[in-house]
Amino acid sequence: MNDKKIEIMKAAFPLFTNRGYHATSIQDILHKTGISKGTFYKYFQSKDELFQSTLLFTEAENKKERNRVLFGKDETSKKIFIEQMTIVLSHRMENNFIPLMEEALSSSSGDLISCVNQLRLEYFHWLHYRFIQIFPQKYKGYLLDTVIIFAGMLQNILKLNVASREPLSTKKIVIYSMNQIEVLLEELSQKGERLFESNDFQELFAGKGKESFVYKDLALANANMIKFIDKIFIKGSKKYELAYELLMFIQEEIVTDNSKTFLVRGSLTSLMNIKEIKGSRELKTLIKTLEQHDIKPII
Repeated sequence: MNDKKIEIMKAAFPLFTNRGYHATSIQDILHKTGISKGTFYKYFQSKDELFQSTLLFTEAENKKERNRVLFGKDETSKKIFIEQMTIVLSHRMENNFIPLMEEALSSSSGDLISCVNQLRLEYFHWLHYRFIQIFPQKYKGYLLDTVIIFAGMLQNILKLNVASREPLSTKKIVIYSMNQIEVLLEELSQKGERLFESNDFQELFAGKGKESFVYKDLALANANMIKFIDKIFIKGSKKYELAYELLMFIQEEIVTDNSKTFLVRGSLTSLMNIKEIKGSRELKTLIKTLEQHDIKPII
């Protein structure tokens, strides 16, 4: 990603977190960043596009931090997962991320709503995937229910915690919530009770964006590519960073109005040229999904 673009996003993000998306004007952003209106529009088509890019960039940085915790460690370890969740939630709390996403969902921008729905999907997808890794096979049919409960429990406890005179640490809240989930899983499995099946995942979390865009499928294709990259490369290696940055650029660019199709095609081609990724099922799915939006690699 262009350094200047990142610089503008980093300067603008505190305005969004402190004032909110709707209360922050382009003029506020120009004043904060010290750039001209012409420079702003060179990198972003609108405030919506800047906000989307900032959310995606911030969440990508969060993912990198949580992935570094797992690098070289036992993926079935609940202790490691608790560390990851503590990082994820602390990052979101510090950046006022949840209220910003809620505010975006109340906007009239279909692209912005789609962007937030994608982020929500990827978050739940990751939680579900990590629960599958952590908990015994006998609980697998009940994990979707518990992921929903776990996420809701954390969100509500954290909201109340902010108003507390003596706030609890985020890690303590995560540990408490995980303990309740373990008890719940055992109870559900013994009674054979569940609300949702694992194959309901896509319908539950994909949400609705623009009717004309296969956004739900793109979000799933991106999530599966991220999992594949995490699996085949050493986190922090040059190939890992390259693949991750290419995928994040494609993901970020495709949700914006007037996306630069040629650059997306170029990034997709570069992703295809990485030997370990070329020919993979995950890449083929991503390509097929993008082709539904008339985006094909450069041959």
